[in-house]
Amino acid sequence: MLDKNWKFNQNTGLATYTGATPPKSMVIRYNIRQKGVNGATADFPMMSVVSLTNTDSENGKPVITATDKILKIGDVFDPLAGISATDPEDGNLISKVTVTSNVDTSKAGNYSVTYTVSDKDNNITEKTISVRVDATALTTNAFTIGSDNYVTGTYSGDVAKVALDINGTLLPPISVTNDSFQYYANRKINSISDNVYIVSYDAFGKELTRSKVIIVKQSAGKLVLNPFYFGKDSYVTGTCQDADIIKVELCVNGVSHQRINVINGAIKYYAKNWIIKPTDIVTLVGYNVDGLAIDTKIVPITQLAGQLQVTPFVLYVDNYIRGTYTGDIAKISVVTNGVKGSTIPVSADGSFQYYAKALIKNTTDTVVLIGYDSTGNEISRIPVQINTATPNKGAITPNIFKIGTDAYVDGSYTGDISRVELVVNGIKQAKIPASGNTIHYYAKTLITSTSDTVKINGYDATGKLLDSKNVTITSATGTVKVTPVKVSDTYLYGVATGDITKVILNINGTSTISPAIVQTDTTFKYYIKNLGLKVADNVHVIGLDNKGTEVVSTKVLITE
Repeated sequence: MLDKNWKFNQNTGLATYTGATPPKSMVIRYNIRQKGVNGATADFPMMSVVSLTNTDSENGKPVITATDKILKIGDVFDPLAGISATDPEDGNLISKVTVTSNVDTSKAGNYSVTYTVSDKDNNITEKTISVRVDATALTTNAFTIGSDNYVTGTYSGDVAKVALDINGTLLPPISVTNDSFQYYANRKINSISDNVYIVSYDAFGKELTRSKVIIVKQSAGKLVLNPFYFGKDSYVTGTCQDADIIKVELCVNGVSHQRINVINGAIKYYAKNWIIKPTDIVTLVGYNVDGLAIDTKIVPITQLAGQLQVTPFVLYVDNYIRGTYTGDIAKISVVTNGVKGSTIPVSADGSFQYYAKALIKNTTDTVVLIGYDSTGNEISRIPVQINTATPNKGAITPNIFKIGTDAYVDGSYTGDISRVELVVNGIKQAKIPASGNTIHYYAKTLITSTSDTVKINGYDATGKLLDSKNVTITSATGTVKVTPVKVSDTYLYGVATGDITKVILNINGTSTISPAIVQTDTTFKYYIKNLGLKVADNVHVIGLDNKGTEVVSTKVLITE
């Protein structure tokens, strides 16, 4: 039994599959009836797998693609233009197409063209299109607002009158003769955005055809272009000083390139691939909305330039070749004895430095500095002078360091000293920069005893030791003298000298908390009224330095 997707033809015995995707094979079951020697018959069931063939897909007809056409009198007609003929098996058959045509473009009328083609299996396809040749032709010229008074143009055929249609408003028709016309439009067409047509009519007033009028605004169309720096710039840039210019086109040595849009009056046209020599003749053309060129300017091409100035390199002292640059120099490299080093960028402030300590070994080395533009074009080169350094000299003068008072080892230096180092009991501390001929090295936590051995070393920029001096270590000193007190006194009075800046009391082994400050005249007084002192108390005045360190202790005599 065949399913619903099969149709069986009783006359031909053929079955056709009508579903979406035909099967590649199918199973057929059937009976074979045989007659025996005794005249009896018997049915024998049989089954076969049959491969199927899609004859439509494997042997389809050619396909012709062609559309109806409308021509004007005098047009050239090529019946095969825009026509295609293809076949699933044979491919492109356009060369085998035969054309039957009665088209005559010298006369108005309706015509037909028939195309016929066959494939290798003799499948034949035929297609007919209609061709209409219109008797009327109408051509209009561009209308320039501000200079033109008339819309002008030409016509052919049965045209007797023309009218002007502005934004859907039809103005009265006028009679025309001698295949040309002019329609007065001054102050009627006011904007390049106006939608304007010339409409033609025959002698009976029947509309024949319409032709759009291109509107142009009278404009200076001024292009202002920036210089194009060859080897540096990638774009031709500038501005449009008239809003009518909406596109620009680059022309290099007479060859025009793509038109691009002008955005907000700014011009930016990629030209790096087109301007390949500084001697190229380059122009930029500005176009309005109707594609009319309204200004042309020559692009000024400028060759990049720049100069290098280099400071002599001092062997065994300098690490870098240093100097300045001008102009378009963007990168530098160094060639030492014919060997080119890496290329590095220069600083934006007009200076450069190139690490060369490992490159320059002798005063006889030949060293050349080369400057390049941003794209790697060489602009300038200059030899680098190699000098030897005169022996550096320097001297250090440290101040006395007083424990409990000073936090820094201070002093001064002369000569080529650029860094200083503190050595405490044989242990070297960090090297710090020296500047302004003064030494200021933090040592409060490093020097803790007058018995510490301390020296300070001075080095030049290369790390060479130029001078070393011992630092004298002292501690705070001073004396305290106290006036005897009575148990009824309010204050204890005294005088302190040296590094003593404040005093406290120690009463029977316990120190008071609040100190009394030593005045500028070296005197002090301590409030004792509330302490309840007795003649038998063991009282001492403790003198302290400005760090709160005990300097001296003096006993106080107490009487009734």
